[in-house]
Amino acid sequence: MVHLTLAPYRLVCFGVSSSFCRSSFSNEDGMPYYAYYGLELLRIVNGIQNVVLRSVGLAMIMGVTGAFRAAEVMFGASLAPLVIGILFFVSYRKKNQQNKTKAL
Repeated sequence: MVHLTLAPYRLVCFGVSSSFCRSSFSNEDGMPYYAYYGLELLRIVNGIQNVVLRSVGLAMIMGVTGAFRAAEVMFGASLAPLVIGILFFVSYRKKNQQNKTKAL
């Protein structure tokens, strides 16, 4: 689960810029902030007593990070951010074109 939640961090470090992975972006223990807050989020969700709410929380985390992990596996950590960016751009343009045709 931790490896899955770190997929967006790896994509940023390897695909966008390695400057995000410097020690200045780490807490005093040397753990990157993204990893620290990801673990805290998992601890919070795992601490929820209601099984249904915990399952929903974990499914949401896995859905978001799973998409990044799938892109990392398919395209590699260096190309995945580019592919994700292109997909967002294409979907944004498509949505805007649909809104323009509805307005006419």
